[in-house]
This record gives sequence, structure tokens and C-alpha cells, in this order.
Amino acid sequence: MKRILLIPLFIVIIIVFWIYIIPIFQNMEGQSHYINDKYGFELNYPETWRYYENQAWWERNIVDTIVLAPQEDIEKMKAIVDEGSAFSLKFPITINFFAGDIYEDEVFPVLSADDEYGTVEMNNTEVGGKYAKEIRSILTVDEFEGFEVGNIAIDYVIPHQEGYLIIGSHMDKYKDVLKDMVDSILFTN
Repeated sequence: MKRILLIPLFIVIIIVFWIYIIPIFQNMEGQSHYINDKYGFELNYPETWRYYENQAWWERNIVDTIVLAPQEDIEKMKAIVDEGSAFSLKFPITINFFAGDIYEDEVFPVLSADDEYGTVEMNNTEVGGKYAKEIRSILTVDEFEGFEVGNIAIDYVIPHQEGYLIIGSHMDKYKDVLKDMVDSILFTN
């Protein structure tokens, strides 16, 4: 009788190990792990990269900004953030947290509108088990801020806590790294 009771327990242990433990070890090869207790999320990033956290300005508002960049570029990125810019087209990958009203009134209209520089595509997706929007801005003019026609900026907008977490990159060469980071996001609260 005891053997029969142990079989379901053993199956549950195998399923938990398969679903939760194995992916953690698979994702960690060549990866470092970032944890943000304030906003309750974590993600993996390339082990040769570094991150920098600070507060910066968006229009009239201060936002929390995290910049992730290859190790050799992080000092340049720190200088841009320290000058007060929450968004720079030159950041390899940024994570910003905006209060709900700031995002809805000021940020979303900028991210979501076609303009003289390009077109915007929006898709619904899921990030870390949460509903999110993937916003792709495709450059349609020659040489804007050093980017070529066809460059795609990608932002994932995730409603979280009392606002929005935005993780994105404006550089094609980092789109695979961005996708890996987004795929690794776990929300802890």
C-alpha cells in the first residue's frame, strides 16, 4: 500500500523538477542573473554584460532606469544616464518603470504612433506570465541618429504593480539578447 502512495509523489517530484529546475540550469549557462526587489522581477543577461541602475528624467518625471550593456560599453552608458536621460537610442537594452498615468499620458503616445521617422507595429504577447504589448518601431528614413533604414526598435510594455515596466532596445544587433532576456523574466510579486 505504501508503494502505491509513493508512486504519485515520485511523479509529482519528477514533473516539478522537469518544469522548474531544469530550465533554470539551462538558462544559466553563459548567463548572469539580475534581481530587482523593488519591482519584483528577475531576469538573465549575458555574463559578459553589466547593468547600471539609476533614476533619470522622462519629460517632467523621474523614472527608475536600468541599462544593460556589454562590459566594455557600460561606462559610456552610465554617463548618459547620469546626465539624466531615461531613454537614449544608444542604450543597448533598457528597463524603465513608469507610474501608470505617466506612461498612459506621455510615453505610450510617443511609442505607439507612426511619425516622420518610421512606422509602428503592436502585438499582444506574454512576458513572465503577464499580458504585455510588443511594440516594434521600424525606421523608414535614411540615417536617423546613426541608424539605417529598416532598423527595428523593440519595446515590451508590461503592466506591473501600479505602472508599467518597459524593456527594450533600439539596436538590431541586440534583438536576440533582448528576446533571451524577455524570455527569462520571472515576476516575484
